Amino acid sequence: MFSINFIEPAPMSDNGWPSMYGRIVATDLDERFLSPIHYWAPALYLEQWPAAIDELFSGSDHTVLIT
Repeated sequence: MFSINFIEPAPMSDNGWPSMYGRIVATDLDERFLSPIHYWAPALYLEQWPAAIDELFSGSDHTVLIT
């Protein structure tokens, strides 16, 4: 099982940047992360994640999930 998604808006960071809380789940991993959304809008993250995962299924031996 694998999933990565946004779960809720986060308070403004100390530097005033808006952020979103996210969650990544993979087998024994279940972690939250904080993504800044001042540079990348949430929609860009949501486009990048499946594209990065598709790279693995296409034979790449590594990929990057931008958070």
